[in-house]
Amino acid sequence: MMTYENLSVNFTDRKACMTVFDVCQLFLQTFLFHHKF
Repeated sequence: MMTYENLSVNFTDRKACMTVFDVCQLFLQTFLFHHKF
């Protein structure tokens, strides 16, 4: 049974995961770029 609280927590978790993913991607791109030269 899904409640409003569960839905909002799920949404927040997804948002947090996407933010972490973006930061990791950005970090990896910068890291690789600096180590190429």
